[in-house]
Amino acid sequence: MNILPEISAEVTKLLNEHEEEIRAWCSQQVYGALVAESGDSLLVRVGERIEWAALEMECQAYRHYAGKRGQEESYSVGQLLRLLLVRYLLTCSLRESVGLVRRDMLVRWFCGFDLWEATPAFATLQRFERWIVANKPRLLFDKALDRIDEDFPLDARCAQIGDTFALRTTSADLSLTQLLRRTASQWWAEYLRLLPAGEEAPAQIENLYEELQGSAEETPEFRLNGEERESRALACAQFLAQLLPTVQSHLQSLSGLTPEQSAHFDTWGQRLHKILTDEFVSQSGEKGQPAALRRASQEERGSYRLLTPVDPDITLRVHDDQVDRGYNISLAATPDFVREIAAATGSTPDSAGVEKLVEQQKVQRGVVPPKLIYDKAAGTPKKIADVAKASDGKTLLVVRLVDYNRNRVRYGPLDFSLGQDGVLTCPNGETSSRAYRSNSADGWNYRFLADQCAGCPLVDKCRGDAVKAGSYRQVFISSYQSQQRTAIAYMKTDAFQTDMQLRPHIERIIACLVRYNGARYTQGYGLARADFQVKMAATAYNLKHWLVLTLEREQAQQVQAASP
Repeated sequence: MNILPEISAEVTKLLNEHEEEIRAWCSQQVYGALVAESGDSLLVRVGERIEWAALEMECQAYRHYAGKRGQEESYSVGQLLRLLLVRYLLTCSLRESVGLVRRDMLVRWFCGFDLWEATPAFATLQRFERWIVANKPRLLFDKALDRIDEDFPLDARCAQIGDTFALRTTSADLSLTQLLRRTASQWWAEYLRLLPAGEEAPAQIENLYEELQGSAEETPEFRLNGEERESRALACAQFLAQLLPTVQSHLQSLSGLTPEQSAHFDTWGQRLHKILTDEFVSQSGEKGQPAALRRASQEERGSYRLLTPVDPDITLRVHDDQVDRGYNISLAATPDFVREIAAATGSTPDSAGVEKLVEQQKVQRGVVPPKLIYDKAAGTPKKIADVAKASDGKTLLVVRLVDYNRNRVRYGPLDFSLGQDGVLTCPNGETSSRAYRSNSADGWNYRFLADQCAGCPLVDKCRGDAVKAGSYRQVFISSYQSQQRTAIAYMKTDAFQTDMQLRPHIERIIACLVRYNGARYTQGYGLARADFQVKMAATAYNLKHWLVLTLEREQAQQVQAASP
């Protein structure tokens, strides 16, 4: 076994005087050998090719947030930013990330820490991530695309595929009774906080709240049948309907409360009110008695209904037969990279974010795709027009239109032709210029009078009954009929079939996002946090695929250079 020789006093003194330089030299030697050995790894390539100086400049305002108490900075913005990216590249939690940077030498090198340097605690990284979510949520996503566009410039001008998927919540699935009681408990805590010191809630209010929360001896809800559960939820709602105005009236009698003091109380009160109005219907009670409630029918229930008190942005996403609690994620991608991704609450229709995917690319990157290929969820002429408007006419939305005439017996709007002069011609050649702006949709209602339809050989297929005096045939002509006819014509071309062959690529990308890059379950609360999470999942996916394509290209270049 080799033993180091005894070090003289002069050498020891020299080592002590230059300890920092020696430690830096040791780190440089160790990291140099490590990077040389791991030159094709993701962390090494990302660490060497991303413009970190520009990223750090974007985050300098963080120091005003984190240093508000005047403490010296322990870690640079660049170190925290790199560590945050590690979290998503390696798909780990905040605590796992701070553990990795302590024990993994390659992660330490990537984040810019010397071998002996102290690394951040969990709270430090958590505070930095919160600031990024609030102030620079798409910084790393856009910077990764900058690197991709520089190395693969054709990708930004490729046709893109769009689709949606669910980001599921990890919060508990609550019954209606649990939702009412837990939300009410948060609201009640805010109410007690607003009471003057030493003052308790009036007995009437205390009793109503205790009735709402139920007794400790009541039968557990999991032992109740469906009818009994509905009855308990209705009883809770009835007590809550009495409690809300009573508490509000009591607070109004108190003096000195400012809007800032009651802000949290009002927020929880609004959530309770929404649950009541979404899930129950008020019925007029007897004179002098409070209004009775009944359970709302499926048609009467409100939209974007609250599902958990901890995150009001979570709603139900219904997609075919699949029902998910969480967020609806829209994305646009080429066959290789995710170009835009955004989160919306779960009940948001799949088609709602289509034009936003194009608009954000125009705003953030100054370029839009020539085509956006989508599924039938966006198959309406209005969506085609919306995408064209968002892209200044540069993006064609390629979809299979929803066939509203499939089960129609009578002639529909497409069987009539609209001239440039605004005159509508029926299948039998009769014309009409009587048009009235529709109050229910974007378009015009044209009318053909009874004398125009009298004796028409197509009357059975057009009107479906005998022509009566004073009657008329009304035809709705959409403001987007030109887009509709153009899309129908394009659907019959070979180019459309070629475009649709790209559709399966989006399923592969979604599978990679949810299985390997942390885009299946939420890691926090709120829409902003969900949007940041899926953008970082897309960042991780893009950088991983960028590395694969980069190595393939380098290997091809080496083979070509070696060939005679």
